[in-house]
Amino acid sequence: MSGGVLIVHAETPELRRAARLTVSIDGAKAGEVLQGTAESFPLPAGRHTVRVERAQQPSKEIAVEIAEGGEFVVRAACTGFAMLSAVIPVFAVFGLIPGVTYRLEALGTPPPAPASSPGRDPKPEAAAPAGALWWEADPLLAKRVRKQSS
Repeated sequence: MSGGVLIVHAETPELRRAARLTVSIDGAKAGEVLQGTAESFPLPAGRHTVRVERAQQPSKEIAVEIAEGGEFVVRAACTGFAMLSAVIPVFAVFGLIPGVTYRLEALGTPPPAPASSPGRDPKPEAAAPAGALWWEADPLLAKRVRKQSS
């Protein structure tokens, strides 16, 4: 029996060291993912539920549909509430409510790699020059700033 792959991408935390998140699929522990990395979990095709948790601070459960031979990407992100509860301990009790500390987002199937025409290089992304300001790294913002300053 073949199936597909669930990819859980845990975003890097902003102000603290990366932690290991426990991944539960269909109510059973399936493994762990370190924040800032992604882990793959082979699953049979069909509907599954996914949840991440760290130190009894669970995310809400989300449902995903795994296609035969396909991939499904889920992103786990920290809401920052854990930092607040570290500063003000009385808020720690709210971390027990699913979804307050960690959020899961179903991103779906990853887009296919762009096909390039033979003999023609795809247009490279314009990179911001070294020492550029933060908005110059985004092509749309950089274009807007140049237009307004002209």
